[in-house]
Amino acid sequence: MDFKTLEYYRKIYEKRSIRQAAAELYISPQGLSRTLYALEEELQVRLFERSVKGLEPTRAGDYFYQEAEKLLKSMHQTAFQVRSLYGEEEALRLVCSYGALSALPYSRILEFKRKYPEIHLQWREYPDLQAEQQLVEGDYEIGLLVKGEEPFGDRYESIDLFSRCIRILVYEGHPLYERERLTYQDLKDEPLIMEGNDFRIYEVFRKKCMDAGVYPEIVAETGDIGFCHELCAMKQGLSVTIDFVTEYIRTGGVKALPLEEPEILWTVQLVRHRANRLSPAAEKFFRYLCSEFEEKKENGRSHVKCT
Repeated sequence: MDFKTLEYYRKIYEKRSIRQAAAELYISPQGLSRTLYALEEELQVRLFERSVKGLEPTRAGDYFYQEAEKLLKSMHQTAFQVRSLYGEEEALRLVCSYGALSALPYSRILEFKRKYPEIHLQWREYPDLQAEQQLVEGDYEIGLLVKGEEPFGDRYESIDLFSRCIRILVYEGHPLYERERLTYQDLKDEPLIMEGNDFRIYEVFRKKCMDAGVYPEIVAETGDIGFCHELCAMKQGLSVTIDFVTEYIRTGGVKALPLEEPEILWTVQLVRHRANRLSPAAEKFFRYLCSEFEEKKENGRSHVKCT
């Protein structure tokens, strides 16, 4: 058994069809069938029941798939670590919560790339909880993640880089539109539109409201904060947004209002595994961002920026 066999088995399992799996693997169905037969012979167990409808995994097949997934993930992580630590090219894989790079802003990433042109930076954005899961599973070395109500965990080093402020978007014609600032009580019984519970803003906002004695009436949840702005403009409800979002999503007929103290903060953290040795590229990136924001604090400027 080798890793190629595991890759082939995973594809067969997911497609439930030798022909479809072979097409995606660019090999012949006959060759793939022989690989599966040899695997079952080696394990001395039947992994699939065959029928005219296709392949149905046995209990052994289900178990083997789960274990094969673990082995393949470990293999890919090890290969990436070896390339990062000992390869000729320095590589850095960065996972980000949606919006973190926009708020950073991205010009800091460009400055890092100018400073270290030899580093090949790969990054990808996910909803907050998915981004956290990607880091936990070891697919990425470093995360720029939105902070939740609970600490990220003792196994991780997390450093608050900066915070932005949550705002309430009010549409023109609403009784609150002419206000300069809102109270939590103003939100009582108001229909609210916001990003759903895949995003940390959802739990942070609800917790602050409930601490103030207001249970927010969230009538719509979406994964697109821009759509929240559109729905508010269409007078479907007030929207929960973040101050920097209003800088690049300019929706007519709405106004972003601050809440009374305490402000609700949307905080971005730099997170890494404590136990894993960072590649040279990741170590440079980690130190670069820490020093950038530490310099701001030493100069008396807050890492909280609200507009």
